[in-house]
This record gives sequence, structure tokens and C-alpha cells, in this order.
Amino acid sequence: RKAIYHATNRDTGSGGVVRVYHVHKNGWTEKIAGDDVNKLHYQYLAQKGLSTDDSRGRL
Repeated sequence: RKAIYHATNRDTGSGGVVRVYHVHKNGWTEKIAGDDVNKLHYQYLAQKGLSTDDSRGRL
């Protein structure tokens, strides 16, 4: 999730949503339905004990 967040955060054409699917021989299974990258950004900052003022929005 975090790796996809980082890629999505840098890609302006991504739509800002993390989605993960497992593709297998019988089709596919949705693993992450659609996490908002903006919410993940602030969640990861809080986990590091930072605010946007501390890190300039960087993780």
C-alpha cells in the first residue's frame, strides 16, 4: 500500500486513488477497493510523528 501510495502521489494522472487487484487464472480479486492518497499521506505523516510543517509534505 505504501509503495503504491508513493507512486500514485507522484503521478498526477493516477486519480489519487490506490487500488490493488490480484489477477489469477480464474479472473481477478479486488484487494484494496480505493484508498484516497491524500488521506494516506496524512496518515503516514502522523505515523512518523510529523506534520506538513515539519516535512514540507514529504515522507
